[in-house]
Amino acid sequence: MTKKRGRKPSILVNDIKEKLNEVWQGRDDADTWPLFIDDIVSGVARLDWYGEREQQVPLSTKAIIKCFLCLDIISTQSVSQLLNLGERMARKYSAACRISYPFLKRSLERTDVIGCKYRRMSIVSVEHGKALGHHKQNKAMI
Repeated sequence: MTKKRGRKPSILVNDIKEKLNEVWQGRDDADTWPLFIDDIVSGVARLDWYGEREQQVPLSTKAIIKCFLCLDIISTQSVSQLLNLGERMARKYSAACRISYPFLKRSLERTDVIGCKYRRMSIVSVEHGKALGHHKQNKAMI
């Protein structure tokens, strides 16, 4: 029997999938996101994922949320298949899910947090975001 060398794949068991689906399906409007989900996922998506690059394009918040809503086990391979991404990009999304997981889990346990909602597009409209230059540096806001 040969030993496999190298790092073992990082796997996250998504035990918040059912609870998150309940919260997600309970939305009144397609433009209304639960406040705690948007705050957590947007913050993680805007981390410096690319190192010393001039243009920092954040990860997609919708893609991160899709991973939590659709996958039972979050790994590089499952994220790659779900989002149709290459291995390097899937690794970044898998890491983003691992970072946001404990915060989402803690927030889902509190009923006062789940009730907080706002209109996502009211924060920065597309026109206002372009006027401020967010379309160049922070595409996740628009």
